[in-house]
Amino acid sequence: MRRLIWATVFSLACAPTAWADVARPETLDDTLTLMRDQFVGDPRVTSTNIDLEQRYISFQIGDGPLQISLPDTIHSTLQNAADDTAREKALVQFIDFTISASQSAAPEAALDLTQIYPVIRPKGFGVEPIQPSFASVPETGHFGEENEEEQSAPVTLPFAADMEIFFAQDKDQVIEFVTLDHLAQLELTERELLDIARKNLQARDWDLNIEGGDGLHIISLDGNFETGFMLNQSFWQGVDVGLGSIVAVVAARDLVLFVDSDVENAVENLRTLVDPSINQFPNPISTTPLVWDNGVWRSID
Repeated sequence: MRRLIWATVFSLACAPTAWADVARPETLDDTLTLMRDQFVGDPRVTSTNIDLEQRYISFQIGDGPLQISLPDTIHSTLQNAADDTAREKALVQFIDFTISASQSAAPEAALDLTQIYPVIRPKGFGVEPIQPSFASVPETGHFGEENEEEQSAPVTLPFAADMEIFFAQDKDQVIEFVTLDHLAQLELTERELLDIARKNLQARDWDLNIEGGDGLHIISLDGNFETGFMLNQSFWQGVDVGLGSIVAVVAARDLVLFVDSDVENAVENLRTLVDPSINQFPNPISTTPLVWDNGVWRSID
């Protein structure tokens, strides 16, 4: 069975031994290309693929699980590094850390139901196959039989518009998506898993901040579970007391924005902010405004 996993923590405590120079990346696509080249050059990695639309790299270590690496943290590091040599050092360390953290995820370990939370992602996230990038990958493919492929797909439920609910286990340095195979092993239905994940979300003591100004509000958390708060009904019921009609956009993995639509031009300003021709966010999810309607999110378009 393969799993969808991504590293969430990066430390410069790693110790690679050789450096070359890396030019400052101007865009996330530039950073993704640099990451891919580094993954390709690591002998532990047997395949890798860039998704430029959703801005992540999927990779495989040996015949292990499908894993995901996100560019936003290392992109900021590379842009702010002192020089090209420092950029190369940071890039090599980041990829080494990502691979090492993924290897330590213990794929054989059972899921901890108390650490599973809902997250929102675009429809189809994580289900496209990795394209072989090395001569060592068999021509017959690297994921096994079709049925195994289906079972290793992430569990999803409809959310709203162009988004779906996914389920992720917080494993400290990595995040792991719940797959259909997991669900069968746990003998749970999708709805039962959703109930568990929502209860976990509401029971956890999150270090939550609401930032922003001039009528724009931003949910700030840990960079991984902001989107899950779209499913925290008690939170939005509390927000609803102080605002009129709530409209939100799940703009990116770590960016949920909301406004009071009763305020003049608030929704129009929100649309402008998330317009990809004006702002490009790492790991974008949606530009669709959603209105909070009696405990349910629905598109206003």
